[in-house]
Amino acid sequence: MASRDPPGQAIVASALVAGKSVPPGSITVGDGWHREMPASVEAIAIEIPRAAAFERIEAYYDDYVDDCRRFPPEDDASSAGAGLERQLMDAGLPTLERLMADQPALYEALIVCLAYDFLNELFRASGPLKSGYAICRVDAAELRERALVLRGLAYRF
Repeated sequence: MASRDPPGQAIVASALVAGKSVPPGSITVGDGWHREMPASVEAIAIEIPRAAAFERIEAYYDDYVDDCRRFPPEDDASSAGAGLERQLMDAGLPTLERLMADQPALYEALIVCLAYDFLNELFRASGPLKSGYAICRVDAAELRERALVLRGLAYRF
């Protein structure tokens, strides 16, 4: 999915690494997502305006729901996303807007699940960086009144 904002970082409201503000243009997504962590990682928080995040995540969610319908999780499924898929199916596969309004905790879990694809769209749109921070994991999403905040780990390169 191509970004609508060249570069994709244009929609990021703020980025903090180890509690210090960094320019969103200095961030990318690491190739080793959820794999072996580099020796030195820092906490990262990315704040994205709620409407912009929703607009971009909606297409990923629609694809996710299509996959849930076509390949429903088995009761004994052991994949990392099986529990989330089961919860969404038990909720009736609501629209993303309904999920955000009625079940914010499930919405936040979904965002963590979709974070790799979503962040790739945002941060790889303008090409590779020579130096900066590479996000290697997203552990939490927090839905605020006006923003979505993603928290995880990043390493300096």
